Amino acid sequence: STPDYSKTPAIAVYDNRHLAVRTLEWCRHPDTPQTTEIRPTRCQYDARGFLSHSADPRLAATGLNNFACDYDLGGKALRTCSADAGTSLMLSDAAGRAVLGMSGLVETASGSMDMSRAVTTRRQYEGSSLPGRLLSIAEQV
Repeated sequence: STPDYSKTPAIAVYDNRHLAVRTLEWCRHPDTPQTTEIRPTRCQYDARGFLSHSADPRLAATGLNNFACDYDLGGKALRTCSADAGTSLMLSDAAGRAVLGMSGLVETASGSMDMSRAVTTRRQYEGSSLPGRLLSIAEQV
């Protein structure tokens, strides 16, 4: 009997910046050891090398992304859209500290945002004459 992990290689394709743009993994299920399934993952990066879109094996065949992210000039995530976690937004102040965040946003079929289950997080920091320590975090549903 062959082990479940035999003949199950993984192949990664890299772009000229050495960022993985495709990953192919072969999977063998214990119930059907003679059948091997290919599981592709697609990744796209922006000009700075940050991951902008990704599709795991669940959605790769459909051409849809299950993760997308937009970044600010400093490289921090501004907006992330996930097939599993919905959409999240995060805004920072000039010092790069998180100030306002929203999570649990869901895009409806019409393209509008359903905010009925959204959680808003606000952070307050000390003034500019002080070290800038975090004073409070407030969350609102």
